[in-house]
Amino acid sequence: MAYDESIRGARLFCRTLTSVVFQPALEVARSHEVTEAQLDCLRFIAGHKDCTPGDIARGLRISPAAATNLVDRLVRKGLANRQEDQEDRRIVLLSLTPPGTEAFEEISRSEEKNFEKILSRLEPGHRDLLLQALDAFVKAGTADEAVAQKICLECGKWHQPDCPLAGSYPGAEADSLGGMPAL
Repeated sequence: MAYDESIRGARLFCRTLTSVVFQPALEVARSHEVTEAQLDCLRFIAGHKDCTPGDIARGLRISPAAATNLVDRLVRKGLANRQEDQEDRRIVLLSLTPPGTEAFEEISRSEEKNFEKILSRLEPGHRDLLLQALDAFVKAGTADEAVAQKICLECGKWHQPDCPLAGSYPGAEADSLGGMPAL
């Protein structure tokens, strides 16, 4: 395949994901008055039990002040809770409220449903090939440790042992499981 065809295919793939999977999910988020940045924060809190605002800053690669502002907005909207650590009252632990969990799950279901709709239209062999090709592409694209660390999803409790980033940089598994090192 020629270079131009590969780039065109990659662009079309990205636009398809954006238009068919992510934008509809963001519309669901907007119905809950949740911005894209707030959704990232909700996702992080949902995946990392008892995380702190500092964990969010490191995990989302934002400043501590920006993390605090995101958390403040989610708390004001009733989507997240702050709680003092029982052992060290200086530490603030974050969790989702029931409405926060409900909103996050509805948004996630939208993404999953729309992605699955696309996959269901593929022949089974093509579906398997696509998933294998995506895995290989991510591994090739993240051969550089710094790139792998930059794109890690910090998936927390959803970490999969066969993640293409597993072992790609020191601490990759710890990042995924919530032991985020300082950047």
